[in-house]
Amino acid sequence: MKMLSKMCGQKEELKDMEERVEVSHELGSYQRRMINQGIEQGIHQGECKIIKTLFQTMSIEEISNAIQKPIEDIKRILESR
Repeated sequence: MKMLSKMCGQKEELKDMEERVEVSHELGSYQRRMINQGIEQGIHQGECKIIKTLFQTMSIEEISNAIQKPIEDIKRILESR
């Protein structure tokens, strides 16, 4: 940026452009994090529903084997809510 501003002689305009690019990049990163967090929450909620449904006809050990998740995690999910 410094080299470009010296070549063009438009230091303030280039500095402003650089700041806008940084802000846009940070906003994009924030949006990606929020989307990923929402996806993870949705997956977790869906997984909880599936485990609770399976528990109506399967033991904790059978569920653990079927979905390859530790028994402790399944117990914690079943005890929640």
